[in-house]
Parts: sequence; structure tokens; C-alpha cells
Amino acid sequence: MNKKQIISTIVMLVLVAMISPVFAKERDLIGVEIASPTTNQIININNSFALTCAPVYSGNGGRPPITYTAELCDTSDCTNIVQDIAVGTPTSDIISFEDSAINPETVLDSIPWGYSIYGRNPGSTYIRCKIEGGNSCDSGCYSEVRQITVESGENMNPDDIIITSDFEMGNLTNIQHVEDPSLPYRSYTAELEYSTISFSNKHWWFNFSLDNATDKRIRLEITNALDADQDRFLDIMPVYSYTGNIGDWHRFDGSEYSYDTENDDFVIDFTPTNSPVYVAPIPPYTNTMLQDFLDSKSGSPFMEISTAATTTEGRDVKMLTITDPNYSDAEKFKVFILAGDMNSGEQQGIFGAQGSIDFLLDEIDPVADIIRKNYIFRIIPIQNVDGTHHGICRYTPFRNGEQYDLNRNWEPTELYKQPEVWEYTRDYITDWPADVFLSYHGAIMADTQYFIYPSPLDSNETALMDSIGMYWDETGYRHSGSSEGLNYSEIDREGILSLLLEFTPNQINPGGEIIDELYWIDQGKQIVLGVYDYLGVDDFDPPLVDVIEPLEMATVEGLVTIKADASDPGSGVEFVEYKIDEDGYTTMSIVGDLWEADWNTTQVENGLHAITVRAKDNENNYNTDVIQIMVDNQVTALDVNVSTDKSSYGTRETMRSTTIIKDSIGDEVENADMVVNIYKSNGAVAMTCTGQTDSIGSFSCNYKIKRNDPRGIYNIYSEATKTGYDIGYGEVTFEVIE
Repeated sequence: MNKKQIISTIVMLVLVAMISPVFAKERDLIGVEIASPTTNQIININNSFALTCAPVYSGNGGRPPITYTAELCDTSDCTNIVQDIAVGTPTSDIISFEDSAINPETVLDSIPWGYSIYGRNPGSTYIRCKIEGGNSCDSGCYSEVRQITVESGENMNPDDIIITSDFEMGNLTNIQHVEDPSLPYRSYTAELEYSTISFSNKHWWFNFSLDNATDKRIRLEITNALDADQDRFLDIMPVYSYTGNIGDWHRFDGSEYSYDTENDDFVIDFTPTNSPVYVAPIPPYTNTMLQDFLDSKSGSPFMEISTAATTTEGRDVKMLTITDPNYSDAEKFKVFILAGDMNSGEQQGIFGAQGSIDFLLDEIDPVADIIRKNYIFRIIPIQNVDGTHHGICRYTPFRNGEQYDLNRNWEPTELYKQPEVWEYTRDYITDWPADVFLSYHGAIMADTQYFIYPSPLDSNETALMDSIGMYWDETGYRHSGSSEGLNYSEIDREGILSLLLEFTPNQINPGGEIIDELYWIDQGKQIVLGVYDYLGVDDFDPPLVDVIEPLEMATVEGLVTIKADASDPGSGVEFVEYKIDEDGYTTMSIVGDLWEADWNTTQVENGLHAITVRAKDNENNYNTDVIQIMVDNQVTALDVNVSTDKSSYGTRETMRSTTIIKDSIGDEVENADMVVNIYKSNGAVAMTCTGQTDSIGSFSCNYKIKRNDPRGIYNIYSEATKTGYDIGYGEVTFEVIE
């Protein structure tokens, strides 16, 4: 190498050493500004807008990792955020901005975020950008709050549909009208609002309304119906309501919705018959609905309402204590029910909680009365009140950049992140160890109700499941889960007997009926009865029993139904039985609210007789009620008249016979037992008909003449029997000819 080459190499090395730190340096992110829309930009109520956020840097160098969050607010200071969405990290190159100026031609890093304003109240709405990254904005920097104006919609096309989720538990965004006059329906696309930053799955909740939609066919396609690990959308049978009230939700016909697993599209295609119409995967139960229900029970002397916890957004988690304050708490059983919406969206559990509360506060039901005297119930109807408010499926809203699953992380090291769990776990569970802890959940992918129990299973958990299963519509399926999966780690450490109950979604119950929210409410009552069956109470009082029918000294004849009312608030009625005079006891059956048995009075002599009804409770206590009645059976003959529609028939014709039964005074006899035999001309039996006469004493028996049947005279013999009558006979003949 010559001298000139050596000098060039040294210069090159010096230059590289000087400029390398410049390229290695990372510029600092110092803020974020709104590139669009402009201040007071007018947005039509039927359109959506794009919020474009642009970063502001100082210095030169490489780009730091950044994350945007776009916010839509109702107030000028953005203290009331209607919805927010973490957009994520952009991938384009960074262009620095001098003096924080925005140059739209160089905003390569801006992120447009579409947000629908369908159905928002006309007037002002506020928007803001948040950015996180770098040194100065590591904890977040905010843009100015910019105001936009929503048009009143006075010039709206009368055929346009107003779609909104701007209400409690609402979830639907980026609603777009598909302009295509050739379509036979009004077509819209929309998206569910959720984030996959913390959790990739279980994002299936939607809730929206359509107005100005009466008698208009509407096709709405949710384009991001993604459930990462399981296709829950395959199991959703969506519902609609024209009022939103409990008991007024209806399922869509199977032809009115579909799910495309390849493209994650969930489509609803229907024609409302009224407006507005509300649509959801299952009937929603909001915080406001709970407050209205509790307000309706505020006069009860048996219920106290307290605050179990306060969320990071300042909402109270309500806890109910239900017992009879006139009886000492010292010896009472303690039951803790952590009910619906631990996982927001699992609405069945909240309806179940309402059913449990409603039954426990019933001042007429004798079983509810005995439970209140012997039990203390603590019930949290809605745990995830923030997630429920925002219409977030399963999880909490973002807290410190994360969402949380209140059904997990019950370990002491994790609890501080979730005040809904931490506060009442510490104050109301560990310091108040219950005899039974229950958690109500709602499955969306099952057509059966079932238990989940901590592993390993012990005999107490089996006995509790057996007791609840006698009342709750359990189908026999029971599933073992881990402590983490059951949120029971803290509870198990306290040795508390615990179970999780999964309510079925809107599927088919064991009785073949479509399940709805009224069913879930009733199931909440049944669970309480099951717990009562398991824990029980001391019962030394005999059951109450009363003969309802027949009345004392009534005159009876024929077949009589004995009816009795029996109850036992303590341990329940085991069985009821009856006897006539000094005969042995016969077991009665429960029919509705009464115990019943049929008694044939013709089996005793006419005259005075005693009916004794005896009830036994589950603690071996007996009680009886006795009445006297007069039996007066008048035995009369049955008049049997048999006829055919013709006197002769050819082959392949149908002979039609009618038997009319009357009593001795000529009145038609209903419900007489009939046996009709048709004999061929060779003496063989052609047909036998059995049954009962109808309301006009008539009974039919028809026979189709076969080609190979013998010709000649056929005989029909009719026999009629009925309690209190002599057996009646009748006959007629007909001829079979060529």
C-alpha cells in the first residue's frame, strides 16, 4: 500500500467513527398532534370519520417503538371517554417535524382510525390522540382535545337506517353503509370494538340498536368476528327485542344469521316489524337494570346493600347481605355467591343472581322464610361493572396499558391489579369464611348446564353437586378445573367448599323448550333450594297437611280425585299418602302444588266413610288430616247402539261403524271404555278397536275390506264399561259381497 492509499484509509476510518454515533442515536418522541379531522369539522350523523394521529419528535436518529390510542369523548376535557381503541404500532418510516409543525405531505407515520357516529346525539363530540413511547412519552403523551360537530340529520334520507351502540353495554363500531342500489336489502358493514393486545380470544359480545328500520330488510355484516382459540360465533343464537325489557327478547330464525369461519364474518339479515330494535348475542343485563331491580326491593327488611369494592373508574361493586335480622347470626349457615359478569358478557349468571335474590326476599314463600332464619347470604350480582358498562366481552377496560381477566390471577401477588377481586377477597371472603362459595357463569359454547369443581374432587363437593342438581337443571356433565381456572386459589386456601355453575346460553333445555332469561331467573331460585337441601336446618316440627277435595261431608260417587296440600318449611315433605276407613295407606302423587290420588268409590258400600291423608317430612315427622264423606253410587245399565254406514260392502271398500252409549235416562255417556270386535264370516277376528267414547257418547271403528277377505255375513260386537254402571253390550251385522 502506498502513502496515498494509507492516508485515504485513515480519513475514511475517522469519518466512520465520527458519524456512527449519529446513526446509532434514537430521536426523542415528545408529543402527538391531530392531523385530521379539522376543528369543528361537520360530520353527518350517518357517516364515520377517520382520526389521524401524528407523532412529534425532537432531534435526529432512529425511531423509538410507539403505540397510539384514539379516544372519543363526550366532554371537552375528555374526562368521559365514550370509547377508546389501541391502534397499535405503525411500521412506516419516521419523519421529524420542526417546531412541532404538521405537514400533511410528510406525515408518513400517521394512523387513520375509523369511528362510527351513527345514532350519536346531534351537537359536539370531542376527539383526542394518545401516544406512548420514547423517553418523554414513556407514560403517555396526549394531543389537544379537538371538537367536531355532528349534523342533526334533518336532511337524512328517510330510508336510511340509524344504527348505534351508544348506550350501556353497547358494542359496534365503524358502521358503513354499502352503496349498491341493485341489492334487495340495505347493506351495512361494522366491526366489534375489542383489543387483542392483552387477550387474543373471547371477543364475541355485540350490542346495538336499529331505528327507522320498520319493515325494511337489513343485512349487517360484522367483519371482525374473530375468536382466536374457539369459534364461539358458531354457537351464538342472536336475540332481538323491540323494548329491551326482561322477558321480551326473541331469537332470530336460523335463516336470519350466519357465520363465515374462513373470513370471520358474522351476518344478520332480517326485516324488523317495529323500531327501534335491539340486537345482542344473548339478552343483556346492565348495571342500570341491576340498580332498578334493587330499588324495587329496597323496602325489604331482610336485605342490606354495601360496597364490596370500587373500580379504577370509580364504579361501586355492590354486595347484598340477605338474612332475617330478628334471629341471631351466631348459628346461621353462611353462603357467598359471586354471581354474574365476573366475565362480562356472560349475562346468564346475572339473571340467575336476580332469581336467587328474588326468592330469598320472598315474604310469602315458607321455605324462603325458614332459609332467612337459618342462613346469611352474601351476593355480588355483578363483579366486572366496568367491563359490563363498556360492553367489553369478558375482560376489564385497559388499566395501565393492560386488560385483566377477573376469573384469573387470584394469587395475592396479582390481586392488587384488580380491586374488584382484591378488596372483597381480603375483606369479605377470607375474613368471612362461608360454608359454601358459589360462582355463577354463563357458557356460550354449550347446550347444557354443568358444574365445574376444584381438583381433586372430595365427597363434600360431590354431595353439594348432587343436592343442587336435584333442583338446578344439571344434565350430569361435571368438569374438573384447575384452581387458577376456577378463580379459587385464595378460596381453597381457606378450606371453603366451592363450586362453579355454568348456565347454558340460549339453547334447548332438557324439557325441549328454548331457554330464555326468565328460565335463568328461575334457575337462580333452584340453586338456593339445592344449597338448602345440602346444608339443611334442624327440623322438629311436623309438616302441614290439609285435605282440599272432596269437602267435609260431601256426597260422592264413581271416580273421585282426592287432593291435599302439604308443606314443611323445615326439611321439606318426603311423601303424602291416603287411606279409606281402616284400609292400608296408598301413596299420592304431586300434581302442580298439590298431592293427588284417584279413588274408585264403587269399591266400598254406599254410606259414610273416612278419608285420612298423612304427610311425612324428611326428618321423620308425621301429620294427618281426616274428613268424612257420603258415598252414594247409583248403578244403571249402559245402552249400547251399534250401526254401520251401509248394510253391504264390496272388497276394498271401508266399513264404518259407530257405537253410541247412553245411560238409562237417555243421556250420552262420555269416557266409557270401549272394546269393539269385528268377526269375519268364517269366525276369524278381522279387527279389534279399543278406546273411550267422546263428549257425545260416540265411538268409531272402521275396517277396510281386503280383496281376499271371505264373502258373507260379518258381525260387530261392542262392549262398554264405566265405573258405576253395569257392562253394556251391542251388536250389528253387515255383508261382504263381490
